[in-house]
Amino acid sequence: MALKTVLIVDKKEIYEWTMTLLDQTARRQERFIHVLNRFKNKQNSGVEGISVFFQNDFEEWDEYRCKDNEIALLTGIGEERIGYMKLPEFYKLIEQVSQEHVEWYPENKENVKHLLKEVKAAFRLD
Repeated sequence: MALKTVLIVDKKEIYEWTMTLLDQTARRQERFIHVLNRFKNKQNSGVEGISVFFQNDFEEWDEYRCKDNEIALLTGIGEERIGYMKLPEFYKLIEQVSQEHVEWYPENKENVKHLLKEVKAAFRLD
């Protein structure tokens, strides 16, 4: 039996999912660097029931495929819930959490700074 997918349009709920995903990765030194590397290549990543997907993570025919300028956030057990966020908004949250990560792991500052530039370029936000 296939899971039912429910589209979520509540911006607050989508924001909370995103912050949960980013915050959980930022607290783990190597995991955060790994996730930034995945984001610069527009590859999916996830933690504890919340995943972020880019357009190329979907098949062309997938009805829930996000647009090129957004991400899809997927969460849920038993019932999948999906929401979308524009890349500029997602990038701002990545920047915010990156600052926190650097406070916890100052030795990663230059690497994070470099990866943020690559993520920004991949998202075509220059």
